[in-house]
Amino acid sequence: AWILYDLLTTDKGFGGSDGIIDEDTLDVFSFYSASAYASALITDPITNTTEPRFSCNVIINRKNDAYTIINDLCSVMRAMPFYSVGSLTISQDRPSNTATNTSEPQYIFTNANVTTDGFTYSGIGSKVKFTEVEVSYFDNDTQQLDFEYVDADDITALSGYITKFGKIRKTLKSFACTS
Repeated sequence: AWILYDLLTTDKGFGGSDGIIDEDTLDVFSFYSASAYASALITDPITNTTEPRFSCNVIINRKNDAYTIINDLCSVMRAMPFYSVGSLTISQDRPSNTATNTSEPQYIFTNANVTTDGFTYSGIGSKVKFTEVEVSYFDNDTQQLDFEYVDADDITALSGYITKFGKIRKTLKSFACTS
């Protein structure tokens, strides 16, 4: 969050030498809370080591539009930027109680608030039910762009999806993702 804040407010990024983006137009509290959650130390269940929940390891060395870079940096910490009441705010996908990693229910469905028509269910076309995913990342050991491949059969809950829907691959280009 502070990388984005720095990029927005200093001459290193969009701020320019005369500070085009004023700090008063940024919701510093949303940046702070996003940073606190992203920087919290968690234990990796595979390696049993402690590390920050999110880390950003990126070099921005080519021109891109501000909207894309802001969104890319927010994606590193599961956040979305939006403009509200005269300031840029970031909203992060995180539990409401970060101490216990839980959230209170936002809405409870009961017979009192469900009509006689019930629920309307909808689905998506089979051409967008991806059964394979290929994600690019920067490999620190080889210093090259590499790909990680996972198919539905590798995930217990999705086993049998390739037989049902066929092999439909989605290739994702990640941002600030390293090995």
